[in-house]
Amino acid sequence: MSSSRRAGQGYNELPDQYVIFICLNDPSGAGLPVYTIRNTCLEDQAVEVRDGVISIFLNAGAASKAGPELREFLAYVGGQAADADDSDLVAAIRTAVRNAIDDDEGRITYMTLLERDQANVEKGVRQGFKQGMQQGVQQGMQQGMMKFAFTLVENGSISAQNAANQLGIPLTEFLSGMKAAGFKVPEGGVH
Repeated sequence: MSSSRRAGQGYNELPDQYVIFICLNDPSGAGLPVYTIRNTCLEDQAVEVRDGVISIFLNAGAASKAGPELREFLAYVGGQAADADDSDLVAAIRTAVRNAIDDDEGRITYMTLLERDQANVEKGVRQGFKQGMQQGVQQGMQQGMMKFAFTLVENGSISAQNAANQLGIPLTEFLSGMKAAGFKVPEGGVH
């Protein structure tokens, strides 16, 4: 959030900053058409933090509970308003949206941004899949080494302490893993 504070001006002199969320569904489940949120102290709800930040959540799902103009706007946002029912505000918004759609440069910009966003999502999915595969292979190898070490200890080929040392884990962790995996833990925990 940028500050429009002039040199020497106190923070309490800054204008309030509004963050408005337009939601298709109720963000909190209380059924209100508008939620106006200011910061408060968790220990004492009566203490309001006057930081100038006000968040407003508009709930299209509760359009019927709003005043006339807001009701029409929320109905429009929620896809429930017909052209004939438009207030001046909704008519202006509807016209601006149609103009933006009809504007070739605006449409190209929108499509370019949409394509970029889709490409970034696909790139993120590929990176996540690759990283997940690498972690899965590594975990699989570690589990395989653990199982092999459990087998060697169970049949007396090496001591539990030696196996734990080779795997680089504490003896207690090795023995609890051996038991959890269903292997017979040596008498007294070690050979």
